[in-house]
Amino acid sequence: MTSYASTLLGSHDPAILCMDQSGCKLAFPESELRRFLTTKLFALYQRVKQRKEIEAAGLENLEECPFCEYKVVIENEGEKLFRCESADCGAVSCRQCKKPVRSSCTFLCWFRELTFIFSFCAPGSFAEEL
Repeated sequence: MTSYASTLLGSHDPAILCMDQSGCKLAFPESELRRFLTTKLFALYQRVKQRKEIEAAGLENLEECPFCEYKVVIENEGEKLFRCESADCGAVSCRQCKKPVRSSCTFLCWFRELTFIFSFCAPGSFAEEL
């Protein structure tokens, strides 16, 4: 049973169904999974299940930490930095290039964005004043 669950979870499938030869295809309740899965495998089951539920919710503006599994909805599109609030991670990264802030990515991403915006400016506009 552990091998079956491990294979499913390895392929990111949290649907651990009955394997009885009678054709039963009911899902095992979490209480039973907790009883027969190892602590590590049950934790993986919870992460895989949570990921599937979040994907199914189709949340707009959902951002994920590039360094761990922490996710949050960021309503402010002008926010350039992602601040992971996971106690184990706490990384701060650029939302555009996903690199840690300690690199020069934030400035480079900002500069690329600014250059792109000003490439649409008409002659004699604010872009030429820069």
